[in-house]
Amino acid sequence: DFRFTFGFESLQFGIPLIPVLIGFLIVPTIVKMYQSNKSDSFLPAISIPFQKVFAYFTKKCIPSAVRGSVIGYICGFVPGVSTVLSTNASYSLEKKLKPLRPGNQLVASETANNSGQFASMLPLLLIGIPITGSEIILYSFLVDAGWSPFQFDNIEYNVDIIFKNIVPWFVLVNIIGLIVAWPMAKQILKIFTANKHITIAILVLFMLLLNTYLGILDYRVWFWSICLIVFSALGFLMKKYETIPLIFMFILGNDIEGVFYRQLII
Repeated sequence: DFRFTFGFESLQFGIPLIPVLIGFLIVPTIVKMYQSNKSDSFLPAISIPFQKVFAYFTKKCIPSAVRGSVIGYICGFVPGVSTVLSTNASYSLEKKLKPLRPGNQLVASETANNSGQFASMLPLLLIGIPITGSEIILYSFLVDAGWSPFQFDNIEYNVDIIFKNIVPWFVLVNIIGLIVAWPMAKQILKIFTANKHITIAILVLFMLLLNTYLGILDYRVWFWSICLIVFSALGFLMKKYETIPLIFMFILGNDIEGVFYRQLII
């Protein structure tokens, strides 16, 4: 029997994930951006050739990058504070070793952040424990693709799912980002710093198009639209609070309930 449907057949299959993510993640960000009092043109103009940046990095920053990578990888296994701990620890260490080189401190903190993100994904891929908000979304996509944690006797199947459904998209996104972001960086920067109202309009339009497109694929556009309105209103009311725990519970709720029932039976 279906529970908590309140007489609506559309609720028998649950609430879609995308309206929840839009309402609890994007809407509070848009509201904070709109209410911000910062100037629209607060970013300074930077015109440093890439050759100079690359030469400085190869000559003076490689040891800092190595130290940051090691610190970030170790700190990445700490649940909840992986990126914050890794960036602060590497920055503090580099500030003591190279107090007169702020570039080294920046490189160390950024490499620590990257390696910390990688290390925090290992508990997710091995035993199914997401740590950050982005990992809980990745966890949901993996489960929908057929991946399941704790299947150590069938680990080849899980690895096959990861390499077929996740890794190609990671590579594709990075390639597209490199192709688009490098030559069009100045143009993209002008769009997002010219006027915050233009940025908000672009985000809202993209949000509506994405929700409508997925609703058409599901043959329930009206239901997806209602979910978007409801969760956008909730996200607006909760703009001053942290909404990531609600997304955690929305995605992990069924798994937590199943584990709880199994423990009661045991």
